[in-house]
Amino acid sequence: MAKILAPNKQYTGLSVGVSFVNGVGETDDPYLIRWFENKGYIVDSHDVTKEETETKKKTDTKVKSKKDAEKAEKK
Repeated sequence: MAKILAPNKQYTGLSVGVSFVNGVGETDDPYLIRWFENKGYIVDSHDVTKEETETKKKTDTKVKSKKDAEKAEKK
């Protein structure tokens, strides 16, 4: 999930479906991320994306391992 930083650091409210508190909101919607970037918001997705990627890799490995185990049982 990307962290969206509003130009107004004190903004608290809803913008395009994203809740902001003290100028900070979060979304994982690629369309909204681009929208906010085009409107002058700062998008910080580096650390969060890396963390999500690592989590996804672990999940994918578990799924593959389970599928491999099921295939082995059928043989």
